[in-house]
Amino acid sequence: MIKDLGLRVVRIGVSWCLMEPQPGLFPESFWQGVDRALNEAEVNGLKVIVVMADSPC
Repeated sequence: MIKDLGLRVVRIGVSWCLMEPQPGLFPESFWQGVDRALNEAEVNGLKVIVVMADSPC
């Protein structure tokens, strides 16, 4: 759908609080979601800009 609109780049916001909900804890489920989004973009020929959406919690 995004590519159909003529767009070639997408922005993915990454939340620090989800990436590290507790000091030193980086849930694998978070990284699986990021991987899924990046893979989907690649399959669709889109470039990705990853943005840290907030500061450490």
